[in-house]
Amino acid sequence: FLLAPRLPIAVTTAKEVVKYYIRDCDNRNVSVLEFGVNPIYNNPIGIRKFNDGYNDFIFAGSWYKKYEKRQEDTKRIFNAVINAKKNLKIVDRNFHLDNPNHLFPVNYLSSVTPAIPHEDLQKVLKLFPFSINLNSIQFSETMFANRVYELQAMGRIIVSNYSLGINNKFPNILMIFNEDEIDYLLKNVPEERLYELQLQGIRAVLNKDTTYHRISYLDRKSTRLNSSHTQKS
Repeated sequence: FLLAPRLPIAVTTAKEVVKYYIRDCDNRNVSVLEFGVNPIYNNPIGIRKFNDGYNDFIFAGSWYKKYEKRQEDTKRIFNAVINAKKNLKIVDRNFHLDNPNHLFPVNYLSSVTPAIPHEDLQKVLKLFPFSINLNSIQFSETMFANRVYELQAMGRIIVSNYSLGINNKFPNILMIFNEDEIDYLLKNVPEERLYELQLQGIRAVLNKDTTYHRISYLDRKSTRLNSSHTQKS
């Protein structure tokens, strides 16, 4: 999007496409702006410390028939939860569409519920210690699902498919590569270590990845550009 009509600033969440913005917009004032969280909705208030025996998993999102690699990753993580004999809850964002391209496979339908309004969903997510994240774009340094920020701010332990950006920025997020990993995780990772992962996520996001940080960044960027333009004029 663009800011400051006199000196437009184009921003993108993906570092890799900055050069295309510069080319297509004929504008060199292009910056990377990562997603951020609204602490009013995304915060750890009311959560409880991780404890053994409370190991349910939730995924709030969509099934995409057009993304074959994402389908494979989704099945791997869902099956890993099922193999660990844990409850899986799927909040289907596109439930109301009744579109074949977004229908979850039959063997997961017993776990599927209709979409929940966003504000209510943030409260529901706090009831589940583990949240599942899935990325369609996996090799961007800066762009990945916004839920990665939101869930961490709420103290959720995230299991995810691979993402270059997540791997580099958030080592506390657990990436799942086979269907036995979640069972191993729950049986072998100490409870205190899981609690530490919750705290690491909260601190990482609320210290530097809120919407206030993003707005402040845009304000500074716009101010510097306008100041430079005024001096040259």
